[in-house]
Amino acid sequence: MNGRESFGFLPFRDVHDLGPCQINIYLYPADGHVSAVRVTLPVVDSGAGIVRVVLTHPVKPGELKVAPGLIEVESGRGSSSNLFSVGAVATLRWEPIRSICQLDSPAPILLEGKSLFDDDLNPVDLFTNELQAWMSIMRARAKGNQAAYNKLLVRIPPYTLYAYGLLLAAKRLSLTPIDERNERYWRATNQLNGALKAARQHATFPNPMPNLELLLTVD
Repeated sequence: MNGRESFGFLPFRDVHDLGPCQINIYLYPADGHVSAVRVTLPVVDSGAGIVRVVLTHPVKPGELKVAPGLIEVESGRGSSSNLFSVGAVATLRWEPIRSICQLDSPAPILLEGKSLFDDDLNPVDLFTNELQAWMSIMRARAKGNQAAYNKLLVRIPPYTLYAYGLLLAAKRLSLTPIDERNERYWRATNQLNGALKAARQHATFPNPMPNLELLLTVD
């Protein structure tokens, strides 16, 4: 331990959520420590729809609107961690020894591969894999008009996208062959069902779910 944490996780809004709705990323000078030194965000842009923005210490104070997608956090020793957000606001500020990128989202922010669910049927990874695969298919259907697709994607309310990701993950899990439904399967199923139940109680849960494929269709 070097006493320099890279993440600060606020309490989950609901114990069944797949992640907290606020995460602080702490960026330090690139001096070879294991602490975070660089974060790459998908940021909403008026021209391209979404652009990748790289932040290092010291950051310029301000706010950025974060688009749905992966947030890459790199350490001073070359390792990396990925967060996944369905949309957030990044508030940037700096202190003499570090910078802070505070992520706030209406929906849970997920930490890939390092969640509390420590097995090969990790609900967090099921969620991110299924939602990213679906987003890639929709992006491919745009046939090269990426800016138009990006602009449609960032219009989808974050909690709607989170709810849809939960449904995709639950559907994928339900396709597990019966003879492979072991203890890990049932644990993951219970966790996803709990997350869905908590999501349905949220004020902005979409009911009914809109046709997202139609909303993401580029004319």
